[in-house]
Amino acid sequence: MDSLADAAEADVPPPLPDVGDGADLVPRPPPLRDGVPLTLSYSDFRWPGCVITESTAIDGQAGLLMWWRHVEPGEDYQDLPQASGNPWHWGGCWNMSEIVGVRYTTMFGDPGREFLQSGSRQPVQISFWDLTADRICLLLLNPLSITFALSVVLAWQLSEIFPSENDLYDMGRPAHEPALRGSIAVAAICAMLAIGSLWWLGVFSYCVGAKYKATHLSPKATSRWWWQKAFSELTLEVFFGLCVVTIAICIVTELSQEGESCHDRLSDAGRRLATTCIKQVGINQTCGVNGCYCGTFSDLLCDDPPLPEKICVKVSRPLCATGGTNVQTSGMHGHLFNILLASIVLCAFNFLNWMANAWAMLLHWMGYHMRNSQVINLPKPDVEYHRFTVMFESPSEESLIFNVDSSEDPEAVACILAGIDDEA
Repeated sequence: MDSLADAAEADVPPPLPDVGDGADLVPRPPPLRDGVPLTLSYSDFRWPGCVITESTAIDGQAGLLMWWRHVEPGEDYQDLPQASGNPWHWGGCWNMSEIVGVRYTTMFGDPGREFLQSGSRQPVQISFWDLTADRICLLLLNPLSITFALSVVLAWQLSEIFPSENDLYDMGRPAHEPALRGSIAVAAICAMLAIGSLWWLGVFSYCVGAKYKATHLSPKATSRWWWQKAFSELTLEVFFGLCVVTIAICIVTELSQEGESCHDRLSDAGRRLATTCIKQVGINQTCGVNGCYCGTFSDLLCDDPPLPEKICVKVSRPLCATGGTNVQTSGMHGHLFNILLASIVLCAFNFLNWMANAWAMLLHWMGYHMRNSQVINLPKPDVEYHRFTVMFESPSEESLIFNVDSSEDPEAVACILAGIDDEA
């Protein structure tokens, strides 16, 4: 217990995640010597910016051997060597009584190559049918695919604005108000989804910095081709602008398709529009009595009917009118038609954008190289270290390979692993 207390006070990595039923008894790896596990830190040229730390700890009293790798991510948090999405990678815990052989070799080169399988030195290519269910769902259901689906709904709603009867357009009527309200709602949702898609593709990284970029996709999937990210950004930003313009035009259309038609009271048109509740010679009427409605206060005060100079009634303004007539239109027909055409065009671009990113995701998951990728000749680390291979009695248990710093005494480590205690 004293060694565990010393380890807690020492400068050691933070606690590792639980690894089993015995995790409560061992909150952190026990010390190998002086309360500090053996560690080896090195950079890996395959993941620029990542620092990998191997740690080995032995608990002689419990008879346990523990090894793990701690990865400090570089610029891209989604591109870790273990592809686990988190910096900690628990290696495992073994019973020292199962050890039947220990072998060590002093090496000079890249310690990270020790963890590459013979067939994994090149990208492993898999078929589409080998993809996991969550990746297939992500391929089909993601912000881009939902944005494309709702862009189709938006185009359909905009087409429903134009009045029709028996599958024939009747442009002499006002715009269809339920379709106007539906277009406003769908356009608002599409605008939010466009922003979500930009976030999902990592376009906002230039605003908040590469370290805090919010993206669910690796750059290998979002920037597979030189034009891909620019095309995605341009398409989504133009679509967002279309959604905002659509909301504004639909609101203005709904407000402008109702108006008033006023005529002089003494004119023929005024006489035709005049209601019964108006002061007339020889007819006695009172506001608020016998269906004579003049207004809230006039009806409440039982006033005499008014004698206006003009007679005004509310009229509906159609989208179009016959030339040469005095019929006033809403004046929004051209704007509605233009945003309908723009929504249809952007439907096609949203589909192409989704297809390009989905294909890039699929190729990345299946292990295919990027066509325009260039090999960066980064200097490979030349590190001197001791490589240990620990063999176990069980034939189903694979040999454990781990590395320790060259400054350590490899024979002393081998003796401890083999259960040979110098103090005994």
